[in-house]
Amino acid sequence: MTEDYLEYLAARLRRVDDIEMGDAQPDSSSLLAEIDGGAASVEVKRDLDPAPAGDVNFVANALSDMRRLVEALLRGEVLPASELLRIEWRLAGAANGPWSAHLERDSVGGCDIIAVNDPHDPRDLYIYIDGELAPTRLLLEVARARQDLPALVQWARNLGNRRDPS
Repeated sequence: MTEDYLEYLAARLRRVDDIEMGDAQPDSSSLLAEIDGGAASVEVKRDLDPAPAGDVNFVANALSDMRRLVEALLRGEVLPASELLRIEWRLAGAANGPWSAHLERDSVGGCDIIAVNDPHDPRDLYIYIDGELAPTRLLLEVARARQDLPALVQWARNLGNRRDPS
């Protein structure tokens, strides 16, 4: 991973600057978000059913985890091991990667979804905001975060190890 790639990620994340996801509600597929300065209700589903808690927690934190890691790495900031571990737990709790966004604009039919790589639960992941499908730009960033976060966490760990070789 290079500084140019971090700059690319930062530019990508600016496309969703107006979206702040909140914490997932316990035992629920719901969370609150702030979009364009207003409160919104978010539902994460696998087809028509509530998504597993690990997927919901990942979606709730994907943007903030990406922002935090990209900003810290661009500044050369060493993140606490406990913060990196929390991100790794969210990754471990979510369906296996890669996740890929399949967009209505790119196909013959259907709607924007995230296809997950879960052999035990192959249902697609949907994100709804106030009952409507989430904007394509949010869906893209959540799907991409599933691939980007493991590499960013590793880079952050390596940076910390270089600065503190003990």
